[in-house]
Amino acid sequence: MASIVYVNGSNGTIYAYKNISYWDKQTKTTKHKRECIGHVDTITGEVVPNRKKEKEGTSSKPKRFCDVKGIGVSLLLEHVADEIGLTRILSSVFHNDWRQIMTCAYYLVSEGNALSRVESWSAANNVAARAKCPRREL
Repeated sequence: MASIVYVNGSNGTIYAYKNISYWDKQTKTTKHKRECIGHVDTITGEVVPNRKKEKEGTSSKPKRFCDVKGIGVSLLLEHVADEIGLTRILSSVFHNDWRQIMTCAYYLVSEGNALSRVESWSAANNVAARAKCPRREL
């Protein structure tokens, strides 16, 4: 589990560290790895990131990243829902919320985990709904 830890420096600066805890099998205790991510600005209270040191000979071109999305699961489940008439029934009964209901159903069928993770799953899988699953207040 990762968290942010704030440490007072000897010069009065407050440093922010990314703290990752892990289980050490040999000593059978929890241990932590910390990486300094910056310092806290005294005026705004926000973390100011560390400057990245560039190696000699590296270019200053902006790095490009790609985003990979899976569509196989959602395409299969959409096809099945259309074939059995579930999409038509849900869209006629739940006019505004049927896409969120279908997203939750697709997630439960494919992953079976807690619904609190459905938002990140739907972003990683090209789910047509692209909507948050409605949460019930207790």
